[in-house]
Amino acid sequence: MPTAQQIIKKQPAKTFCTPHRAINSLLLFLLSTASISSAQQSLPAQLDRLCLQWQQTEQQRSQLESQWLKRQAILEQQLELLDIEQAAMHKTLNNDQQRTGDVEQKRSALLQQQINAEQNQQTLESNLASYFKNILELQHRLPPPLQQQWQNTLDNVNNNFDGGNHTNDNNQQLEQVLQLLAQLENFENRIALNQTIMTIDNTEIQVQQFYLGLSQGWYIDNSGQYAGYGISTAQGWQWHNKDGIAGLNTDELLKVVAILNNQSMADFVELPVDLRGSLSDDLLPPEQRHKNHSPAEVAP
Repeated sequence: MPTAQQIIKKQPAKTFCTPHRAINSLLLFLLSTASISSAQQSLPAQLDRLCLQWQQTEQQRSQLESQWLKRQAILEQQLELLDIEQAAMHKTLNNDQQRTGDVEQKRSALLQQQINAEQNQQTLESNLASYFKNILELQHRLPPPLQQQWQNTLDNVNNNFDGGNHTNDNNQQLEQVLQLLAQLENFENRIALNQTIMTIDNTEIQVQQFYLGLSQGWYIDNSGQYAGYGISTAQGWQWHNKDGIAGLNTDELLKVVAILNNQSMADFVELPVDLRGSLSDDLLPPEQRHKNHSPAEVAP
């Protein structure tokens, strides 16, 4: 650093220096020296301050990086959980859609079953009304014992089938129809014996009746004096005395009665048949129609 003497020496020799100018120059020199010294003294402080700021910045950056790494791990876990949750939701949604489809199919199937059941119910109601109408029309054509058996069954039917109005359950009505048909078939497939009172020539006579199927029947009293036959006609069941058909032998009738009462061995008996009786063909299924009962083996 130049001293005051060196500065003065550098001035031209011919320059005249007054005390006033010397003082000013000295002051300027001192100020300049103080400024240079101050600048030289503040540089280390600035460097220290910058180093401190850099360290603080590095610490903050390290903290930010550490926080970000932690945050990144948390975010990655959250994203993974969100992916798992999304997959579960998609699976649940698909299952719900599948269940909804299955439920819809079941609902459609149940609805179709309900429609079919209602249609079947209507058909059953119509058929039952028709069946009972036919039953009531044919009842008077049946052999008298079967007529009475049917009437006992029909008395349990607490309904009115006129116009299709009825109060009983359809299942009960169907059971009653099946019961009537079962009684009809049972009577058709056996030789039925019946003891009863008949009014003959205005006289009540106890007789034995026996029936071969639904269309033919005979009667005879114990003495053999009163005898005859019966057939099913469109007007109903009709009885005729023994003079109404040729070949009616009272001995043969008594023989049949004895066999049916287990008083005699089974044997073949010839009886006259009136072919006008055709109720069997009207009521029985086709495979059971036109059965030939004469001659027949009469068994108890």
